[in-house]
Amino acid sequence: TFWVRRGTTAMVAEGGFASLRERAQAAARARVEAALEGLEAYHATRAQELARELPGQCTEDLQALSPDFKFIVSCAILPKSGNFGLHASNACVWDAERDGSCTVQWENSAVFCLVNIFAVSLE
Repeated sequence: TFWVRRGTTAMVAEGGFASLRERAQAAARARVEAALEGLEAYHATRAQELARELPGQCTEDLQALSPDFKFIVSCAILPKSGNFGLHASNACVWDAERDGSCTVQWENSAVFCLVNIFAVSLE
């Protein structure tokens, strides 16, 4: 269920972040795909630039989905050559009914990208 906050056209979720999770993942995935889809080789300088740019772009898209959350977005881009490993963990203390998180994983033959999204309700 969604309602429109007065003075804005943004859709606000009544069910907390859980009701926005799929749309948040789709928005982040679209940004990642647009940035990385044509990348045929890993270049450390370009990966560093993208890892700095993508979180801000994703945050803008997420705020357009709902201004009722503070969004925290992190991004890691790794080469997909050889045996690489990535072990990551996150911990949060929050309101489980309103707040939430999700992850977007994307890869092609050259790179692996991991985007973590955390949403903290402002209400």
